[in-house]
Amino acid sequence: MNIFKEKSGAWAFFGSIAVWGIASGCFMAALNNFLVDIYSITKIERGWLEFFRETPGLLLVFVLALLHKVSDWKIMRIGTIISMVGVAGLLVPADKMIVTMLIMVWSTGEHLVMPVRKSIAMNISIEGREGQSLGYLSSVQNIGTVAGNLIVALVFWCGLRAFPGIAHVVLYNTIWGVIIVLMIVSCVCTFSSNGPDMPSVRPRLYFHRDFSIYYLLELFYGARKQIFMTFAPFVLILNYGLTTSQIALMLGICAAVNIFAGPQIGKLTDKIGFRNMMIYDTVVLFFVCIMYGYAGIWFSAKVAVWVVCGNFLLDAVLSTTSLASSLYVRSIAGHHDKTTSTLTTGISINHLISICVAPLGGWIWQQFGVGTLFTIAAGMAIANSLCATLIPKKTNVQL
Repeated sequence: MNIFKEKSGAWAFFGSIAVWGIASGCFMAALNNFLVDIYSITKIERGWLEFFRETPGLLLVFVLALLHKVSDWKIMRIGTIISMVGVAGLLVPADKMIVTMLIMVWSTGEHLVMPVRKSIAMNISIEGREGQSLGYLSSVQNIGTVAGNLIVALVFWCGLRAFPGIAHVVLYNTIWGVIIVLMIVSCVCTFSSNGPDMPSVRPRLYFHRDFSIYYLLELFYGARKQIFMTFAPFVLILNYGLTTSQIALMLGICAAVNIFAGPQIGKLTDKIGFRNMMIYDTVVLFFVCIMYGYAGIWFSAKVAVWVVCGNFLLDAVLSTTSLASSLYVRSIAGHHDKTTSTLTTGISINHLISICVAPLGGWIWQQFGVGTLFTIAAGMAIANSLCATLIPKKTNVQL
């Protein structure tokens, strides 16, 4: 706790994030298999669903513009409640269109929380420890994600053995019910007397030329991230036959590793600088993407599944290094509210490319194979690294 300011609401903040992580872990562990098992969704349909799921991220800059006087802590509560409404709707039988809309509602709340939790994490830390604070944010989220994935794995493992003929929809509805309870708890955790709940002074819309490199980084990061986030689990399910329990276990392992990797990556970033971290991690990511795309061709089926799972794990660890771009923004923003606004703009920019990549990625996979899809992701990783080299070695810009 010597990383954080006294009476900053750190305990309440991280408690809320931990419970949110459990709920999010449950949702993400169940979602892909839910879409396949209950709705028999295809590759193309999965790409289009992702287009709609990511649309709230594109519109985030406008949504937060409407909430420009609302504190970051209150936005966390609003986002949590919105996501809870979305997952509650999944309890009601519906067609693919309605399910897509409900996933968009969940996503809207999820995206609202994204920039403010990073901004709060940096704001509650003492000077010079922002990277470690973001690392602990990642770690706490992943502790929750591990628990969430274990819940999904246990529900399906125990449910199918105790009731062999049980319909899968009953098990999925059990997961949605658990998530609703968790979201209520997460919201309650944000009501802390130490949490700074004063009105915000964020600008309605914020776009500044001094953040041009950051905007480029978010553009390339959004494209690469979307390919991996959307299609990597689908590769494991469709090409290698992983079940709901196995996917949940895989995601749980990734989160468990990041519990320890997150703080260390944050500490390393504080030490070597955000510029170097952004350069080196995307170079490694290039090889991760290549192996993920071509393991099925280069190795036997038994070896390939282990190679792909290993690459899935490594990508999860590398995703933690995205905290470097938040530190870059913090270093030149000069004010907490400008940091939140700039991070929001960045999220909308990377979602601008994400919503295009999702349906296009499904078509590329269908027409040219998974290797071509992940070769494109590898190219985006290199582009991201080249953009990072444009960052001055000493960034002291004042707005």
